Amino acid sequence: MIAIVLGSGMNSLIDFVTLNKSITYDSFIDFEITTLEGHDHIIYEAKINGTPLIILSGKLHLYEGYSYEQSVAPLKYVSEKYQITNWIITSASGALSSKAKVGVWQSISSTITLENIPRLSSFTKCISHKETEGLIYAYQRGPALGTVSEYKMLLQFGADLVGMSMLPESTYLNSIGVKPLLYSLPVCNYYPIDYNIFEPSHEQVIDETKQAIPKLVTILDSLTTTF
Repeated sequence: MIAIVLGSGMNSLIDFVTLNKSITYDSFIDFEITTLEGHDHIIYEAKINGTPLIILSGKLHLYEGYSYEQSVAPLKYVSEKYQITNWIITSASGALSSKAKVGVWQSISSTITLENIPRLSSFTKCISHKETEGLIYAYQRGPALGTVSEYKMLLQFGADLVGMSMLPESTYLNSIGVKPLLYSLPVCNYYPIDYNIFEPSHEQVIDETKQAIPKLVTILDSLTTTF
């Protein structure tokens, strides 16, 4: 069985699969969940091409004030309730290097962060079918977006993308011996990095990710034949 964690604005994936039933996060979580546009906070049991699929529609970000343990609670629930053989984590991001193309899904080979947050790993082990494939994703906690100087530094460190999620989720899965596939969608371009870079609004991020859902469906279709 496959499980996929959806990033901002990606909840329209449910329009492309066969749904069986759903459960809201607050039915098994004992802390208050804030409302964030583009995150439904619902777990769906579904099928794609006849393959069972669990969809975690919505994330609980550290920048919203959740602890690490709270942010990964939906993944913990799914990993204990279902026999998941393959995990996929998705996110929206900003393109830092010329390798990343806006509107094109990118597989991630590793992640880096300068955040001093307990339990977070600075390297994600698996990610793509070959360890040499994919781009490097830089994690920033947020909610403040990075500065131009920070983006230049991250580019020098080898980062191709920057975003505010995926690392807590991938850290949790690696802690239980699971190697997820990470896919990120660049929704804005910072390259070449200068002081006139464009920072999208949350609404613009959601609009961009919605347009890329059909391609995500294509990726899922191909993965179901290889898992």
